[in-house]
Amino acid sequence: MLSTNHVLRFLGVAVLCLVSEGALTAGLVDFDSIAATCCYDLDNPGPRGPVLTIGILTLDGGVVMNNSGWLDKATSAPNLYGSADTVHISGYGYLPGSITGTFSIPVFSLTMDVINGEVPGTFTLTAYNGADVVDSEMVDLAYYSDPGSSATLSVSGLITSFTVTSTQEVGRRNIAIDTISFEESSVPEPSSILLMSAALAFIPALRRVRK
Repeated sequence: MLSTNHVLRFLGVAVLCLVSEGALTAGLVDFDSIAATCCYDLDNPGPRGPVLTIGILTLDGGVVMNNSGWLDKATSAPNLYGSADTVHISGYGYLPGSITGTFSIPVFSLTMDVINGEVPGTFTLTAYNGADVVDSEMVDLAYYSDPGSSATLSVSGLITSFTVTSTQEVGRRNIAIDTISFEESSVPEPSSILLMSAALAFIPALRRVRK
């Protein structure tokens, strides 16, 4: 017959197993698996954008292009995702010169490289949970052929979407992103959560019986 101590150990292992189902897992988007030309390809961006879904992340506002379209500035060669508000894409209209990302499930941290275009400015990564701002980070970036034209920005919290914007004037907004990393969670199924709750509630009772 199992002792109370054995039962407690069994329940403890079960709880640890259930908790591990909700452990964080890493995600990475670097655009390098997408076949891309040097530039925006105004008439046929195809699967390269402006709306692009990779795994749990959907991006809007830019086009995947290779290094030669951005003076070899991709931080993970050969591709990056760029936007310029002077570019008109067939069937889409003018790009916004900013980038929006939406996650199909919330993530808990977000890091990406931001690359400037032709006009120096302040660039901001803003993270949202629904309509609420969760976190933001900004950086001043130089002209894209000069040193200091790229930087890594990071935000944290429960994130459902983000924007990358700049202070560049309208008609000269030019921005790219690359090497996006995030932490996502695989949430336990409802039945697992109920079992875990029952186990946790049962442990104090067993301890009282043992005493």
